[in-house]
Amino acid sequence: MSKTSATWAVIGITVANLALVGLSSIFAVYGDGSPGAAPLVLGVGAAWVLGFACRGAALVNRGEYRAAAGAAAKALPYAFATLVLGGSLVLLVAITFGW
Repeated sequence: MSKTSATWAVIGITVANLALVGLSSIFAVYGDGSPGAAPLVLGVGAAWVLGFACRGAALVNRGEYRAAAGAAAKALPYAFATLVLGGSLVLLVAITFGW
């Protein structure tokens, strides 16, 4: 794998992860009827995905091209956790902070 293809893999995986986090967060938040917590869930999800994207970019810069795509892909479980647990998390946050 070349540096260019590794960079594009990290970018593609990050965009796909951000889209999945966004969609699953929106469905989880609005499914529970707590739209006021949407920025919290989306913000945490985006920060999580971008953190793994930065790790992937650092691995590309170090020359570890195969590990870079894997590092960016490790953010994917957050999207599924948001989809499955997001509604309960949002409800807890909403009750706690009075949203």
